[in-house]
Amino acid sequence: MKIFSALTIALLMIFQAVGFTASKTFSASGEYLMSDYDTPEIAEEIALDFAKQNAAEQAGIYLESYSRSIDKVIDEVEIKAVASSKVEVLQKNITRQNQKSGRILLRADIRATVDTSELDNFLEQTREQRQQAIQRYKALQEMNAKIKQDIDAFQIKLAAIKDEVKNDDLQVEQERINREFLAIKKSEEFGNELGASKDFSFNINHLEEAIKLQPKLSWLYMEYAVFKSIGKVGNIEAAILADPNNAHNVVSSMAPDIKEINKAIILSPNESSLYGMRAVHYSTNGAGKKLAGENAEAKIYFDKALADYNKAVQLAANNAWSYISRGSFYQDNLEDYDKALADFNKAIKLDPKNGYAYKHRGDLYKELEKYSESIKDYEVAMKIDPKNFDGFDYIKMGDFYRKTKDYPRALEYYTKAIELYSEFGFGDHRISAYSSRAEVYLEMGENDKAIADCDAGIALATEAEDKLWVGLIKMTKDHALEAKEQHDKFGNIDTKDAEALVKRAQEYFRTGFKHEGHYERAIEDYMLAISIDPKILTRDEKILVTYVAFLDDYKVQLKYLNKLLKMNPKSSAFYNSRGWAYENLGDLKKALADYNKSIELNPDSDVTKNNRQRVLDSMKK
Repeated sequence: MKIFSALTIALLMIFQAVGFTASKTFSASGEYLMSDYDTPEIAEEIALDFAKQNAAEQAGIYLESYSRSIDKVIDEVEIKAVASSKVEVLQKNITRQNQKSGRILLRADIRATVDTSELDNFLEQTREQRQQAIQRYKALQEMNAKIKQDIDAFQIKLAAIKDEVKNDDLQVEQERINREFLAIKKSEEFGNELGASKDFSFNINHLEEAIKLQPKLSWLYMEYAVFKSIGKVGNIEAAILADPNNAHNVVSSMAPDIKEINKAIILSPNESSLYGMRAVHYSTNGAGKKLAGENAEAKIYFDKALADYNKAVQLAANNAWSYISRGSFYQDNLEDYDKALADFNKAIKLDPKNGYAYKHRGDLYKELEKYSESIKDYEVAMKIDPKNFDGFDYIKMGDFYRKTKDYPRALEYYTKAIELYSEFGFGDHRISAYSSRAEVYLEMGENDKAIADCDAGIALATEAEDKLWVGLIKMTKDHALEAKEQHDKFGNIDTKDAEALVKRAQEYFRTGFKHEGHYERAIEDYMLAISIDPKILTRDEKILVTYVAFLDDYKVQLKYLNKLLKMNPKSSAFYNSRGWAYENLGDLKKALADYNKSIELNPDSDVTKNNRQRVLDSMKK
């Protein structure tokens, strides 16, 4: 998901287009005093829009009452976002009343409806959808309020002159207000269509028409720049999977259209988010060049991106999002983790309740293999706003706990990811969740559950025609079937039979390269066998040394070697192995002591002598 992170942040910094679907019926009305310069059609649209706003307020009260009845916690702004975008007009009636001033008052009476399923759909959506819906709602509310102010100001200006006076400036002003109003309606139409889509489809013509109506609104170019590129690519993951060799071109084609962004910057040269969006254009193209191995060209793009991110920060020095955007660029594209961490820390300082800042810093800590810090940041983010967590986030949480071998917590989060299904987003995250949970079950030895999860994941991947996931999960299932066969064969052995334990240990070791934890299980079985028959310790000393050497973690090696040396403190081989572990952990003094002891017990060991010489060289002795 790295490729999409910068674009996602940029989208959340501007008002994006997302809506829902729409059964309670409401009556509402709206009035508009038509000016001498209005066309009847525009005047009717304005009156109708005022009526729809009144209906949306009633719908919001109704949906809020419904949310309480189903015990769902939802913010007031989210309720309003749903209500305003999904009120459906069933009937409308426009009447005209002549005023004493000679002007006409238009009244729109409507019957409108909204369904509780709209709120249910909203609650099931991904965090990006919900945030984008809120951002769009807030932005459109601000623009509608501005138009209302413009209309009121125009009416006052109009009343100040005599009816017979013709004023060209007023004509121009009225045309501007009307065009801006219609442009916003087109943008709303685009957003509602996109939000109702299950496959992220949309009609870009709505935005093109909006720009034609009012070519001086910079935010329209922002939206157009993003969705114009997305429309060309279509299903990004499918395009990459279909032709992996062309992945760099697919990535580059995702970049927001720079011509449209530059138009927006000309209109609003001091708007921070515009430079952030242009930075996304450069960084996305740079990522494509990097994938293609064209590092010199990639650097050119990355340098331009960094310049724009710096400009965005300069213009919005107190905005946490500007630092989150630049920090993500430092992390994902430049791999400058110190600067990325500094930006995420700054974002958290500016906005301690910004869950995204904690999540991004958590991702960074994970990349640095600082898992405890990573888990802590993600848990803080979840407490700040649990609604902002989608399936992919819960999978990350599961991955963190799996790394620390806290399997119960890992299972908890993978299960949450499976339950939090949404049809929107970058593929069905349940496939990944089932696969990860199956692997945890496999590591825990619960093979039947692992097989069941593999079957569920394969079914979803097959339905999605995702051959890559099908192949990967089938490999996990094969391992689970083999582990089940082993358990059926050795799982019920007599644990008081030393040779039976040795036989099972050998089987665990044979499959250790495929199953995490099997090398440790092999050693544990051997040590249990030794406790029953101490002769095995001497007989199979070389086997035990080999088993310990296959453990990836030198600290875990030390744990077993300490136990083995307590059982046999005269084993030259065990001292040599422990010396090797200490050496790799950087404790040269302890390594030298163990190599000395090993040579004391076996003076003819050339291997140990070579090991000791290497340590002496490192210690400059």
